[in-house]
Amino acid sequence: MLVMIGGRPNIIRQVVDRSQAVIWGGLPGFGGGQAIAEIISGTVNPSGRLSFTYPQFAGHVSNYHHDNNENSLELSDFGAGFENRGPKYKSTMLTEYGQGLSYTTFRYANLQLSDTVLTGSGSLQATVRVTNAGTKAGKEAVLWFLTDEVGRITRPVRLLKHFEKQEFKPGKAAS
Repeated sequence: MLVMIGGRPNIIRQVVDRSQAVIWGGLPGFGGGQAIAEIISGTVNPSGRLSFTYPQFAGHVSNYHHDNNENSLELSDFGAGFENRGPKYKSTMLTEYGQGLSYTTFRYANLQLSDTVLTGSGSLQATVRVTNAGTKAGKEAVLWFLTDEVGRITRPVRLLKHFEKQEFKPGKAAS
């Protein structure tokens, strides 16, 4: 089963577990139907990433750029009746910011950081080896996030700082 959704979020949790994929096509425009048909038929290998988190329940709102504070996981953040839905859903979304599927498989290995701590106005160099381990060519977007574990000022829990997108033929790798 394939679920296609568009416009504002619809609660689709009940059908997602029985589906192989979900395509979000919010306001796809004149060429949107053709683009979606090419993805479904396998003519085009999708490489897009979600630019938002997707809720499991009505009122289950948590933007990816939220601050980590004592109010972060209050029941009031998740809508009326949330406490009856169980702890499994308290801090999870149906999909997370940056998720996306492809008709191939990418493997990440050999993460190298120039330092383990970023302080003040310092900089950090990071590299990772990405390999297309599948049988189809595809593009992969490598997303680089920062997290401030200890700080005087509350920072977002996860902050996208950089991304790179590159096309890989089957079996090929790059750093």
